Amino acid sequence: MEELKAKEFLLVKDAAALLNSSRQMIYNLINTGKLSATNIQKKKTLISRREIDKLIFQEPVVPLITKKKPKPPKPDDFYTIGEAQQVTGMSEKALHQLILKHNIPKFQKGWYVYVPKKEINKLFNK
Repeated sequence: MEELKAKEFLLVKDAAALLNSSRQMIYNLINTGKLSATNIQKKKTLISRREIDKLIFQEPVVPLITKKKPKPPKPDDFYTIGEAQQVTGMSEKALHQLILKHNIPKFQKGWYVYVPKKEINKLFNK
């Protein structure tokens, strides 16, 4: 390890050993632009020791903000497509075209596709 630390230029496998990671991780850092490297032959990539030091001593990583999962919709607020057909008296194809035309949100849970009752009732003034 001391020998690797003393080198000015490192191969990908040496950089991986120095950073305690895989070669693929080093290639990913190179491909994303976080680590600069030079190809001197088709299968020979050199990385400057200074580049690795820059990578290690850069600004701290900001944690990712995770999005909260939306609350699942209440079944009482939605029609299945079959129920919407009965309420509107429309065929499945006509109802589907109406849903697309008015950008009515829909979702599938299991075998059933649901549409908001509020939106369907608004279209038909019910």
